[in-house]
Amino acid sequence: MTSLAIVTYTRAQESLTQELIDIGNRLHQLDLDVTMEWYSEGTSVLPENIDFELKHNVVTGTKFRKLTHLLDNKEYDYLLSLDNDIEADFSGLLKLVEKTIAENHDLSWGRVYSRNVNNIISSFVQVDKLLSHNIFRPTLWKLNQGVTIPGQCFMLRLEAFKDQLPKTDTFLDDLSIGLFAAKNKLSYLYLSDAVVYETPSYSFIGLLKQRVRWAIGYKQSLSCNTLTRLDKRLLYMHSFVYHFMPLCHLSILMILLVINPVWFVLLLLSTAMFISYANKKLVIYAIAYQLVFPVFHLRWLFEFLKR
Repeated sequence: MTSLAIVTYTRAQESLTQELIDIGNRLHQLDLDVTMEWYSEGTSVLPENIDFELKHNVVTGTKFRKLTHLLDNKEYDYLLSLDNDIEADFSGLLKLVEKTIAENHDLSWGRVYSRNVNNIISSFVQVDKLLSHNIFRPTLWKLNQGVTIPGQCFMLRLEAFKDQLPKTDTFLDDLSIGLFAAKNKLSYLYLSDAVVYETPSYSFIGLLKQRVRWAIGYKQSLSCNTLTRLDKRLLYMHSFVYHFMPLCHLSILMILLVINPVWFVLLLLSTAMFISYANKKLVIYAIAYQLVFPVFHLRWLFEFLKR
């Protein structure tokens, strides 16, 4: 029977959410040997009334350190990594698990969306997820330039990654895993279905701090002494698309505002419709997103250059 480890991570006094327990119980109903590997940073109360085997591991540090701990010390066929704040779209998640195993893919992921939250910053994040998960990431992978996977939810075949990932610790586990898969041309599955919904950031300061962590993680990835020229090119392409392109887009908008306001409005509206898939609830935020959200990319750039 194929063995599957559901891996999740909690900080400090956090405990397993009911959503994760529900995911474990649903996957346990498949023809799989399911174990949940729970990584926390301290002693925690184990939940009751679960249908699957649960193993508790106390490991401090980054999520990447916990992932490599599992890869180096555990024996499973597949690993399903889930953040602790997600809610499953069960039809998509079950499809991801079944197709990955049936088609023997080394790495797989689906679309990750934000939960609906009545908050301006969270609405900006929702738009940003549409841009990154629906447009940037699948396009880059199709062009053989992709290096990132959604860190909130992904699946991998352990044999393909065991003792293979760099030993350099990083905040960007998704970048390290994706880069290894890309440069080694591993078999991957991109599922265009939603698989999970995450709780978006509620605060301006929280997003700024997240960009600082991303900049540090990106710098850590670039500092790895085993990088090849191809690795660096893929990493530079990633930063250009995800961080510099939005700044270039804003610059073009500002130039058009001065020299031709009509074209400014047309570009602003057409981009908003494209990003939001003409979603009436999100299109207004997609308009503001183009003008406001670049400040977070500037914070990333400042932190990257500072270090």
